[in-house]
Amino acid sequence: MKNSFVLYTEYAKHIGLLSMEQRGILFTAVMNYATGIELPKMEAATEMAFSFIKEQLDRDDETCNVIRKDLEKKRQQKKKKAQAEAEEVEPPFPMTD
Repeated sequence: MKNSFVLYTEYAKHIGLLSMEQRGILFTAVMNYATGIELPKMEAATEMAFSFIKEQLDRDDETCNVIRKDLEKKRQQKKKKAQAEAEEVEPPFPMTD
């Protein structure tokens, strides 16, 4: 479960066409979707607004997952490189028996 998401200001002109009650239902639907809770019943106009927000949320989530995987891969590569370099370093004092 994510603990955050982005809403874009470009939605304002579309959301502004909804009544205050529809906006509340839309906001509830977005929050529920982001947290995996069942969506509220929506009228057609609210559902349409939700559909384009949902698509963007999904695209943003996918982008975030790709970035997260790339960062993890780079961390692992960096860790392996550091371990390999550490093994190559000679001890500061000669080893004697």
